[in-house]
Amino acid sequence: MMKQESASLTRALTRHAKFEHLPGMRPQEDYAVEVERRADALPGNRPQGEEKMLEQMATIIGKAVNIGYPELEPGIESEAVASIWHRYSGVAHGYAWPEQVDVGDFITDFGMVVPVAHTAFDLALKRSKAPER
Repeated sequence: MMKQESASLTRALTRHAKFEHLPGMRPQEDYAVEVERRADALPGNRPQGEEKMLEQMATIIGKAVNIGYPELEPGIESEAVASIWHRYSGVAHGYAWPEQVDVGDFITDFGMVVPVAHTAFDLALKRSKAPER
């Protein structure tokens, strides 16, 4: 996940560095170099696609949410995240089809995304406090 995030940030910084009309949005060179250095140091090969990463994340989150709630199937979370991802990715890319798909709604989706984000932040915080191996 960090490799994917780093690749996205590196692409954004590379694009912003070429800005001519908004020079205040260009990254400082030493920052961009440091980000790239850290990204290169991360283990793993070429980052997987976002959809694959989200599927894996949704499975992990589904299992985490399921702890203490055996009546809930982890697949529910995975499918909900997949649906939200596809629909809002379509919206972000300006496609018309998400408006035509009569599934989900913003309030329900937001109610699903908030605990997923909370769980991700909680896991990241716990990981940052864990002793190094």
